[in-house]
Amino acid sequence: MSMDKEPLRVGSEHLDLMVMGDEAIHLVVEKHAEASLYLKAEGLSSADLVIDVLEGGQLKLLIWNECESFDLQVRANVERDARFEFIEGEMSDGAADVALNVKLIGEGASALLKSAVMTSTKKNFDFNCVHQAPHTSGMIENYAVVREHGDYHMVAVGKIEKGAYGSESHQTSRVLTLSDHQVSSVTPQLLIDENDVQASHANTIGQPDENQLYYLQTRGLTRTQAMGLIMIGYLLPIADGLDIERIHDELTEKINAKAGLECLM
Repeated sequence: MSMDKEPLRVGSEHLDLMVMGDEAIHLVVEKHAEASLYLKAEGLSSADLVIDVLEGGQLKLLIWNECESFDLQVRANVERDARFEFIEGEMSDGAADVALNVKLIGEGASALLKSAVMTSTKKNFDFNCVHQAPHTSGMIENYAVVREHGDYHMVAVGKIEKGAYGSESHQTSRVLTLSDHQVSSVTPQLLIDENDVQASHANTIGQPDENQLYYLQTRGLTRTQAMGLIMIGYLLPIADGLDIERIHDELTEKINAKAGLECLM
């Protein structure tokens, strides 16, 4: 896919886009603008996104995948005092390969990279947040529910380059496994080439807590309903901070449906 078209320049506005097939998009968020983009992918799709968030700008990018097969590449440059939020919901029955590379190139730039995944197929994720300027902040949050025959792999890299003093790079990943017949891995990496920084990573992979399930069942829920509520706890963080009520409600409804809890909501 090539970037032959002129960049799509946006100010303080919200955009809805649908991806079906191969798409190449170059998005530029103007200085000091506050923009949001909701991108929904269906069918057999691949998308190549190049994003520039100019000085003082803000972009919240939400991607919801309902594809049979999805290949996504995102490359973002975040300038001085700008902010980029990437949020992906990945609950399709198809395979997915997602590569995200974010560069914080201006002082005071920040990024939040968040994913929520439910899968019984193969999903590969590679998230990179590179700090190239002082006083930058990067947070990677990943939540996954892996069902029988699921094959989930996440590589999360926070890199602070020389000269990016006063920066922070943090990661957290939580994976709930629902079967012995699945494969799950999380590989957190912190690559630090500067002294005056803060960095951390934390991850958990495991099956549901039987005590928690028992407690929920004593409150009148079936085991299936109790399991669904625990799954919801892993997946709903993707909706946190969504400013547009219509999209927040749509995602919440889809997550509840995937967890089989429509009757409780």
